[in-house]
Amino acid sequence: MDPQFQELAATITRDVSEAVTGTVDAAEKRLSEQARITVEAVKSEARLAAEGYAATVESIQADLAGIRATLDKKISLYDSVLTNHNDRIVALEHKGG
Repeated sequence: MDPQFQELAATITRDVSEAVTGTVDAAEKRLSEQARITVEAVKSEARLAAEGYAATVESIQADLAGIRATLDKKISLYDSVLTNHNDRIVALEHKGG
């Protein structure tokens, strides 16, 4: 091959290689930055979701504690009424018996 062609081919190859390498490097940098931003966004969304979930669970626990306290009070009152009723029935049976 003609030395002039070889030199031209080498120059073109070098220039194209440098251009492609520069383009690939720039694209890699942009993609890396986008990936980092995406990861940070996902972390932020996950944190917000976890905080919302925790708040919901705490709210449910508080509601259940209130319901339990109300039920305990009503069951205790119901037991007292049944005990009183039983005592009165026993007293009536002893009077009549």
